[in-house]
Amino acid sequence: ISFISLNRLFGQNNTNIMEGRVTDDKNNPIDLALISLLSKQDSTYIVSDYTDLDGSFEFTKLPLGNYVLQISILGFQTFESDFSIEENE
Repeated sequence: ISFISLNRLFGQNNTNIMEGRVTDDKNNPIDLALISLLSKQDSTYIVSDYTDLDGSFEFTKLPLGNYVLQISILGFQTFESDFSIEENE
């Protein structure tokens, strides 16, 4: 995995959306990558899904908080990144 673009839209009252796209080093989409969100505090599983044919994924209605994003693809090292969803000011 050489490129992951994330777009986060922040809202209130559990309307938070996180979307992104997983591609290789030549910007080709990677489909069927397992995308998982875990709680940063205790590694509790929150939600997971697979990327679409164009490498895209989306999670909706995420509670505010701190997360670990994991991306797993057969033949690649698992990618992890910390991020937070915060209330709009």
